Amino acid sequence: MKNGRTWLGSNSNIGGPLIATLIALASLCVSGTPAMALNPTLPQICIDRPDMLSRMACDAAPLQCMADTSQSLEFQQGSEDVKNRIYSECIAKYIQAFEANLKQQKRQLKSETDARCSANAPGSALITACTELIQSGDETPVKLARDYFWRGGAYCVEGKTDLAIPDFIESIRLDPTQRDSYNYLDKIYIDRDQYDDVIKNANVAILNDPKNAIAYRQRGLAYVVGLHDLGRGYADLDIAVKLDPNDRDALEMRGLVEKKLGRVADGERDIAKAHTMKPVHTVFR
Repeated sequence: MKNGRTWLGSNSNIGGPLIATLIALASLCVSGTPAMALNPTLPQICIDRPDMLSRMACDAAPLQCMADTSQSLEFQQGSEDVKNRIYSECIAKYIQAFEANLKQQKRQLKSETDARCSANAPGSALITACTELIQSGDETPVKLARDYFWRGGAYCVEGKTDLAIPDFIESIRLDPTQRDSYNYLDKIYIDRDQYDDVIKNANVAILNDPKNAIAYRQRGLAYVVGLHDLGRGYADLDIAVKLDPNDRDALEMRGLVEKKLGRVADGERDIAKAHTMKPVHTVFR
């Protein structure tokens, strides 16, 4: 069965001991073992024979079941119809057990990939894992949105913002409530001085999540720095501070705007307080 092992290729991690058993059983099929002159009813998967693993299971099942069922008294004394029924039931159970085992192992592999597609994984490993999940076709829209978000964040860490932007946009399309994707997309726009894009993106973020303090802070910054609109900038920064009093950046920005608006004492008080606070930590460093 050397060729059988080659056929498994990259799927050799799926099946483990089960595949070894299938290979061993399949090798018996070419060893000259006599076949029983019966005509069992095969499960639909054996008729469709969709992939190599299923074909190996279907090839091994009749031989295995011949050995199992031929030992029973009912089989030995039964008519041809009885023997075919017992034989068919055995094959169906064998294939069902194979499929259940394979599904369990696939779930385990997916769980391991899910764990790698998170902030706990290094950048390159995260990108690889998230790409596997994105291309799997097995993710729900909400889960897929998170996969795109994590991969976009990993691209940001590597400085590949041109790749991060479409991932964040796709994440938002799949799940318009995906707060983190809006915020990190706006961070890229701010770094690129694309303040109109910051405002447009933040508008949608706030519409979908009125308590998104970061969106208010980033839109406020865009109003102040990009459009030189201190009034609207202050209003957004004030909301950001009220939604998240621990947002050091929003508080300091509000203080700077207050000073420009002539409210020097208020501004200095906000700035002084901000400097006593810990910096805001983000998911991606």
